[in-house]
Amino acid sequence: MRPSERGYERSMRRECGILSATAFLLVACGGGGEEPREPEAALRHTLETYNAALAEGDWETACNEMAPEFIHISREGMRENGVADPPKSCPEMWKRSVSEGLTDARLLTDASEDARFDGAEVTGATARIDFSQYLSDRGRSAMTAYARRDDDGQWRITQVTS
Repeated sequence: MRPSERGYERSMRRECGILSATAFLLVACGGGGEEPREPEAALRHTLETYNAALAEGDWETACNEMAPEFIHISREGMRENGVADPPKSCPEMWKRSVSEGLTDARLLTDASEDARFDGAEVTGATARIDFSQYLSDRGRSAMTAYARRDDDGQWRITQVTS
């Protein structure tokens, strides 16, 4: 190999390394884009997108990660807590829940920012996602989210429990 070819090869390796590192950071740090294809990575992406949206008060994005049945359950929870006519729009439901004190925005932000993905178990089109987060009244707490793959192939959260 001639010296000029070795320099080109080193340059290409360095550029590929930079591109790989950038791609890793975008995925690892929740950089937008499509949901990964591998189920566990896709479920991690769904959970992290949901939690980041909750932490930022981005109700539209949080709602996009929720299955319709989870939105329905959340709306019914508002009714059970005295809200006679919860908003039909999911983002409006979140806004009202926070503004009326049904959801503590600071606690939601702190817990969501601290959430850690611990793993996922996939069975067909449904999954269980294990994660943990710090809750000021309980310390680090094990949590479980359930998800299902919808008709467009995206994972949507159907329930979150502690």
